[in-house]
Amino acid sequence: MLKLRPYQDEAVAAVGQAWSGGMRAPVVVLPTGTGKTVVFSDLADRIVKAGGRPLILAHRDELIEQAVAKLRTQLRGRAEVGVVKGARREVWAPVVVASVQSLRSEERRRQLGNVTHIITDEAHHAVADSYVRVYDWWARARLVGVTATLLRGDGRALGARRGGIWDDVVYERDILWMIRRGHLVNVDARRVTVPDLDLQRVARRGGDFTDGSLGHALGDSTAPEVVAEAIRTHAADEAGIVFAPTVDTAMIFAEAIKGAGFAVEPVWGDMGAAERRATIARFHSGQTQWLTNCMVLTEGFDAPHASTVVIARPTSSAGLYVQMVGRVLRPSPGKEMAHVIDVVGAAGRLPLADLTTLTGLDVREQAIGDAEPRSLLGLVEDRAREEARAREELQITELTSEEVSLFGERHSAWLKTRGGTWFIPAGKRFVALLGDDKAGWNVAYGSTASKLDRGYVAQEMPTIEDAMAEAEVWISKAGAELYGDKARSWRKVKPSEQMAAFARRLGLPVLPGMRAGEVSDAISVKLVSARMGQR
Repeated sequence: MLKLRPYQDEAVAAVGQAWSGGMRAPVVVLPTGTGKTVVFSDLADRIVKAGGRPLILAHRDELIEQAVAKLRTQLRGRAEVGVVKGARREVWAPVVVASVQSLRSEERRRQLGNVTHIITDEAHHAVADSYVRVYDWWARARLVGVTATLLRGDGRALGARRGGIWDDVVYERDILWMIRRGHLVNVDARRVTVPDLDLQRVARRGGDFTDGSLGHALGDSTAPEVVAEAIRTHAADEAGIVFAPTVDTAMIFAEAIKGAGFAVEPVWGDMGAAERRATIARFHSGQTQWLTNCMVLTEGFDAPHASTVVIARPTSSAGLYVQMVGRVLRPSPGKEMAHVIDVVGAAGRLPLADLTTLTGLDVREQAIGDAEPRSLLGLVEDRAREEARAREELQITELTSEEVSLFGERHSAWLKTRGGTWFIPAGKRFVALLGDDKAGWNVAYGSTASKLDRGYVAQEMPTIEDAMAEAEVWISKAGAELYGDKARSWRKVKPSEQMAAFARRLGLPVLPGMRAGEVSDAISVKLVSARMGQR
């Protein structure tokens, strides 16, 4: 019988509670390599004990074989596990593992009979018509999905509220959580650049590169030679996997790696099942050191001894990147670190998934361009320390970096320098309030403290409120578009990459969830404080 880890027990309990609460279709999200098959095998066992009949859906032979093996271990003969795919029609079994393709046939669905629960492996596929047809046929069955990512490359919604299938994520643990607890190994990454690979010319569809166009670009470039040299230089003693976009490129990469002196074999989707099993068996035994593949090892492939993955299929899809990297994160005796080699070319402004995609945190600038690879935990910890230092140094409060309004009718984002001067930014100049309640307040306009003394636009206002009102009247006449209008829509959205990069060059933090207005205000406080001599 399979012994569940505490988080797997929690996932099973969360699904049970969701069903008891009336939810039809909960989903569990766990990283690749952390035992999703164990979770749904235990669920199936509980369903059988309660008198139900579970159907497990998968879409690849490897996933079906894994599921059958785990289910038989967990059920320990209490119930037969049947397979429905191809020529196999074991529709009589109390527990059935079926390929979704086999259930396209209405006759096959009728033969299968009553089903009380449907468990979907790799649940991000569930919105495909072939899956929906199954869910609709057994409309009274409860559903549950397990997956490493709820992201799809085509952007289709998976949540029921947006026309998808799944009602809610009832249990989730991310890669960082698993690494910190030793369930996955830490990972580092380096980029290798193919100088004659121009990704800007590669066709895109659904937000990512098309396989065919990307395959042609890679095949026509020096990418195979670059990959072979990267393996020779950085992973000569490692067992690894190369992901390529097409069968042709998988074979081309295999030839280049073989030419560099490594035992390597390609695998692809239409390869004969027996031949593919034999090839993978040689990889597991160590006879073959490297596998190149055309996107067939992203799901249902376990090779804990593999420690390096080459992403020779650049992608903008976070879900696809997570699936590829996840192949090498499983622990294995003597394996302390997993390694990623990202193959890139000229991308311009095109977003590419990279090591930081695994966390969702903004640590990309440290991950790209480093001379040496950086570990995922190291990047995250560096960012946390940087943000802590920046928070302490800048003392970000409502007086220094947020919109401040003493009255609801204030239209401009009044800010305060480190020395306590109220101001509104105006390009390279600013409007400032000088004085106090005793001597009165002056409204000044200039670019430095000395120039403010010669730039009065109003003087001896009795209160700061009067000075602010006078300043805004003057601003509206002088050209309001030049100033900090707090109603501008751009202030409420995510800061641009250029704005974020400029802020960091000034030593300012760009924290998760910050709006463009907040970042802009922090930049203004930093610059104007310096111009006022208030460093």
